[in-house]
Amino acid sequence: MMSSYEGTPQMKIHSDNEVLTRNDWKYGLFNWCDDCGLCLNTYCCPCVTYAQNKEKLEPGSTFIGNCMLWYFASLSVGPWIGFITRREIRNRKNIEGNTIKDWFIHCCCSQCALVQEARELS
Repeated sequence: MMSSYEGTPQMKIHSDNEVLTRNDWKYGLFNWCDDCGLCLNTYCCPCVTYAQNKEKLEPGSTFIGNCMLWYFASLSVGPWIGFITRREIRNRKNIEGNTIKDWFIHCCCSQCALVQEARELS
Protein backbone atom coordinates (compact mmCIF):
# COMPACT_ATOMS: atom_id res chain seq x y z
CA MET A 1 0.00 0.00 0.00
CA MET A 2 1.44 3.40 -1.04
CA SER A 3 1.71 6.17 1.55
CA SER A 4 0.78 9.76 0.70
CA TYR A 5 3.50 11.19 2.98
CA GLU A 6 5.60 13.69 1.00
CA GLY A 7 8.16 14.70 3.64
CA THR A 8 9.01 18.09 5.05
CA PRO A 9 10.65 20.97 3.14
CA GLN A 10 13.91 19.98 4.83
CA MET A 11 13.71 16.41 3.54
CA LYS A 12 13.31 15.32 -0.04
CA ILE A 13 12.58 11.69 -0.89
CA HIS A 14 13.45 9.91 -4.12
CA SER A 15 11.04 7.47 -5.67
CA ASP A 16 13.13 4.64 -4.22
CA ASN A 17 12.68 6.16 -0.70
CA GLU A 18 16.33 7.27 -0.43
CA VAL A 19 16.55 10.40 1.71
CA LEU A 20 18.67 13.23 0.31
CA THR A 21 21.18 14.93 2.58
CA ARG A 22 21.25 18.65 3.29
CA ASN A 23 23.49 20.89 1.21
CA ASP A 24 26.30 23.19 2.27
CA TRP A 25 26.65 26.85 1.34
CA LYS A 26 28.31 27.31 -2.09
CA TYR A 27 30.77 29.80 -0.57
CA GLY A 28 32.26 29.93 2.90
CA LEU A 29 31.34 32.61 5.42
CA PHE A 30 34.78 34.20 5.17
CA ASN A 31 35.23 33.92 1.38
CA TRP A 32 33.93 37.45 0.94
CA CYS A 33 37.17 38.70 -0.69
CA ASP A 34 36.46 36.58 -3.77
CA ASP A 35 33.96 39.24 -4.90
CA CYS A 36 35.54 42.60 -3.99
CA GLY A 37 32.71 44.70 -5.43
CA LEU A 38 30.07 42.90 -3.40
CA CYS A 39 32.32 42.98 -0.34
CA LEU A 40 32.88 46.76 -0.52
CA ASN A 41 29.23 47.43 -1.21
CA THR A 42 28.15 45.31 1.76
CA TYR A 43 30.61 46.84 4.21
CA CYS A 44 29.75 50.39 3.16
CA CYS A 45 25.98 49.92 2.75
CA PRO A 46 24.76 46.56 4.11
CA CYS A 47 21.16 47.69 3.62
CA VAL A 48 21.70 47.63 -0.18
CA THR A 49 22.93 44.02 -0.17
CA TYR A 50 20.10 43.01 2.13
CA ALA A 51 17.54 44.67 -0.16
CA GLN A 52 19.01 42.95 -3.23
CA ASN A 53 18.88 39.57 -1.45
CA LYS A 54 15.25 40.10 -0.44
CA GLU A 55 14.33 41.06 -4.02
CA LYS A 56 15.75 37.74 -5.20
CA LEU A 57 13.79 35.84 -2.53
CA GLU A 58 10.57 37.85 -2.94
CA PRO A 59 10.38 39.26 -6.49
CA GLY A 60 7.39 41.48 -5.64
CA SER A 61 9.17 43.28 -2.79
CA THR A 62 10.52 46.80 -3.22
CA PHE A 63 14.20 47.69 -3.04
CA ILE A 64 13.64 50.92 -1.08
CA GLY A 65 11.30 49.22 1.40
CA ASN A 66 13.77 46.41 2.06
CA CYS A 67 16.67 48.84 2.34
CA MET A 68 14.77 50.93 4.91
CA LEU A 69 13.72 47.77 6.75
CA TRP A 70 17.37 46.73 7.19
CA TYR A 71 18.43 50.21 8.22
CA PHE A 72 15.75 50.70 10.88
CA ALA A 73 15.94 47.11 12.09
CA SER A 74 19.71 47.41 12.53
CA LEU A 75 19.11 50.42 14.78
CA SER A 76 16.57 48.68 16.97
CA VAL A 77 16.61 44.88 16.87
CA GLY A 78 20.08 44.16 15.56
CA PRO A 79 20.57 40.82 13.81
CA TRP A 80 16.94 39.69 13.92
CA ILE A 81 16.05 40.79 10.41
CA GLY A 82 19.19 39.20 8.93
CA PHE A 83 18.87 35.83 10.59
CA ILE A 84 15.25 35.48 9.49
CA THR A 85 16.26 36.00 5.86
CA ARG A 86 19.22 33.64 6.25
CA ARG A 87 16.89 30.95 7.57
CA GLU A 88 14.60 31.49 4.57
CA ILE A 89 17.54 31.08 2.17
CA ARG A 90 18.65 27.90 3.95
CA ASN A 91 15.16 26.43 3.75
CA ARG A 92 14.73 27.23 0.06
CA LYS A 93 18.17 25.92 -0.90
CA ASN A 94 18.03 22.94 1.50
CA ILE A 95 21.19 24.09 3.29
CA GLU A 96 22.18 22.55 6.59
CA GLY A 97 22.05 24.74 9.68
CA ASN A 98 19.70 25.93 12.39
CA THR A 99 18.07 29.09 13.67
CA ILE A 100 20.49 29.56 16.58
CA LYS A 101 23.49 29.34 14.28
CA ASP A 102 21.86 31.81 11.85
CA TRP A 103 21.24 34.26 14.69
CA PHE A 104 24.77 33.88 16.06
CA ILE A 105 26.34 34.46 12.62
CA HIS A 106 24.32 37.64 12.12
CA CYS A 107 25.22 38.83 15.64
CA CYS A 108 28.94 38.33 15.15
CA CYS A 109 29.51 38.94 11.46
CA SER A 110 26.44 40.33 9.75
CA GLN A 111 28.28 41.68 6.69
CA CYS A 112 30.03 38.35 6.09
CA ALA A 113 26.66 36.61 6.29
CA LEU A 114 25.09 39.09 3.84
CA VAL A 115 27.88 38.53 1.32
CA GLN A 116 27.59 34.74 1.65
CA GLU A 117 23.81 34.94 1.21
CA ALA A 118 24.10 37.23 -1.82
CA ARG A 119 26.57 34.88 -3.49
CA GLU A 120 24.30 31.92 -2.75
CA LEU A 121 21.37 33.68 -4.42
CA SER A 122 23.34 34.74 -7.50
